[in-house]
Order: sequence, then C-alpha cells, then structure tokens
Amino acid sequence: MRTCSRPRPKPACVASCTSAVRACTRRTTASRSSRGDVLAAPLEPTNEGYALAKITSARYCEYVSAQLGYDYRVVIPSNLYGPHDDFSLERAHLVAATIAKAHRAKESGATSIDVWGDGTARREFTYVGDLADWVVEHLDSIGDWPTLMNVGQGDDHSVLDYYRAALETVGYECELVTDPSKPAGMHQKLMDSSLAADFGWKPSTSLVEGMRRSYEAYLASAAQTTEAR
Repeated sequence: MRTCSRPRPKPACVASCTSAVRACTRRTTASRSSRGDVLAAPLEPTNEGYALAKITSARYCEYVSAQLGYDYRVVIPSNLYGPHDDFSLERAHLVAATIAKAHRAKESGATSIDVWGDGTARREFTYVGDLADWVVEHLDSIGDWPTLMNVGQGDDHSVLDYYRAALETVGYECELVTDPSKPAGMHQKLMDSSLAADFGWKPSTSLVEGMRRSYEAYLASAAQTTEAR
C-alpha cells in the first residue's frame, strides 16, 4: 500500500535575532557575523539571558535547514526604529526615547533634558521600513543567503547626536545635561553589513528623514489616544 501526497513548496523563513547575537560578546569591533562568531567570546553580562535565547533561536534555524532542507535564515539587524515604535520612557529604545523626551520638553517648556552617561557612547540604528522592504524584495533568493547575516545602517552616531537630532525633529532647543555616573553600556556597537550588501542591502532612509516619519507617527498615535479618552 502506497500513500501519495502533492509536493509542497520548500519552507522558507527569515528569523530576526535583533542585535543580541551580535552584541552578546564583549568585542567592540565591527565584524561580519558567521557561525564561528557566535559564542566565540564571553557573553555580555548585562545581556546574557536575552543573548542566550536569541542564540538558541539562531541555532534552531540552522539545524532545521541542515536536517530538513528548509531555507531558514537568520538576519541580525542593528537596533531598529520607526513608526509604531514603543515611545514609552519605561521601555523605549534610544531613538524613540529621545523623540518622546524632546516632545515632552517642548510641551512643558523644559529648559533641559537629562541624558544618561556622558553622551559619547555610539549606537547604530536602522530604519525599520528599509529592513522590511529589503526582506520582501529579496525573499526569492533566500536560499543563497548565508546562515547568519548582519543588516545595519552602516554608520553610527553618539547618544548626544541622537538627542540633538530629536530636538531638531520636534523643533525645540534646550540644554542636554549628561550624567556620567549613570551606566552607558558598551562604547560602540557598529556592525559590518557588507555581506548583506552583496545581496542587495542598501538602506536609503537617513536619520533625519527616519526620525521625522517616526515623530509624525508618534503625534498621530498621541492624538488618537486623546480622542479615545
């Protein structure tokens, strides 16, 4: 007795491991991610649990691809930002937090904004729309992608740069007061995304434009919340 079934399309999946896989080690230099890079150095203590969870997910994708012949790939983006971000000061990442704090300062007429650390730490942020568009446009070639691949903006800015850009975005001026006694994390997190460039990755949204779009979405969301009340 034989059973027959229709051939099914080869499953494909893109797993985004955010920046945890890249930033889970103590190295501060930019490098292409490869299988050997993961767990090649001690995990960052402040990020250990999160990093382990992401590394496990990345390994799972690799094992499924190897054992079942699926096209599962792991994209490791830099920090992301854009419309529909979480702008709450309790949970927001850097770009969203700077926009929210700059807006609140403008609304209240505050003369200063507090900044944790000395403001010199550098971070790489990529506009989420650029990443989404690239994944959709190049999904047909996923089988050619490497197991792990960095995808980032390609440049970074200091924390103070982001605050200044946020103030410019909301149209306000005030003093930025740094506090070196507060933790600032690693001094730099910048990836080498040249491997992704070989597969068509070329982010087009500048920080100024991306923050403008993010702020417009923030204002629209705030207006809807007010109307709902």
